[in-house]
Amino acid sequence: MKLTTIAIALMLLISPFALADSPHRGTLKERTYTWEFLGETYRLVLTLTDGYSHNSVGLENGTWTIRLSVPNSAYSFYKALPGGFRYSFNHTYLQYFLTGNDTYVQELAADLGEISREEGFDELTTLNFVLSFVQNAMAYLDDMQTTGFYDYYKFPLETLVEGGGDCEDKSILMATVAHDLGYDVVLIVMNITLAQTAGHVAVGANVGEVNNSNPLSRYLRYYYVYDGKRYYYMETTASDSHGLVSGHYYVGVSPVEYGYTISNVSIVPYRESWYRGYSGRYPNAGEWSYGQAFPWFAVIIAALVAVYLPLLALSLLREKPRCPNCGFEIENDWEYCPNCGYWLGYRRKR
Repeated sequence: MKLTTIAIALMLLISPFALADSPHRGTLKERTYTWEFLGETYRLVLTLTDGYSHNSVGLENGTWTIRLSVPNSAYSFYKALPGGFRYSFNHTYLQYFLTGNDTYVQELAADLGEISREEGFDELTTLNFVLSFVQNAMAYLDDMQTTGFYDYYKFPLETLVEGGGDCEDKSILMATVAHDLGYDVVLIVMNITLAQTAGHVAVGANVGEVNNSNPLSRYLRYYYVYDGKRYYYMETTASDSHGLVSGHYYVGVSPVEYGYTISNVSIVPYRESWYRGYSGRYPNAGEWSYGQAFPWFAVIIAALVAVYLPLLALSLLREKPRCPNCGFEIENDWEYCPNCGYWLGYRRKR
């Protein structure tokens, strides 16, 4: 029992590193994403490979299909970063996960853009097309169930390879792809309330001049002003998060329309300077301002383990006296054993 307690305590102390040794958790060699937009079906086939990469887009049996292969080393680069980096009470921390220079996220964005051009989509329709992919093709995955952490931020490539994520993961992916397509985007962090209040993350996009003849322009109803510009609300989780109403949330449609209350809104601007991208090479995490904090974090954890774990072990290993008749743990000032009634008064006579 004591050894089990010590083991649990040690696991709690090192829990920020729990996922660092599991780079392939929740992944498959191949995933197929299918979604619909304006009555048409689209498909993304993503393959995790041992080293090579390949990218193509075209019509297959009448369906626009993107084939994207990602080297496992690229995915593992992000996945190896420990759980202790995946959450912060400072919302601007989310900026570190907007990896717009990632080679494979850029390729995905380029493919979605190519389909949009072939379909004749304007800028607003293209943005809705990408949003439909993130909303409907990517699953909503609860952090606690999939990672064991209460909250766990993912990088865009992780979300793609693992089949989805929760609200901030899908929003990070949406913001990054939209940014790579040339859109001015921000993250919108808030509390959202219906039956209960929960934290939530969405995306805002500055759509610029809009052609009012586009039927999708009628959905441009909700926006937030930041730095003198309007950023229209984009919900990335649709019916899969916090009981949001089923159906496609177009750009400019807010959960407020379905009875939700939004409060404590914070705007997190896009900062692409945090990440340099690997572009065919394998970068050192120390290139990030984010990554440079890691050694200090490790030193602090190691110091806590070195100081407190021995004290914890000693306190757990200290044996209480036991009843000589039945072995029940007793206190020094007890006269009788509460388990068997044995007289313990002899202890004070010694």
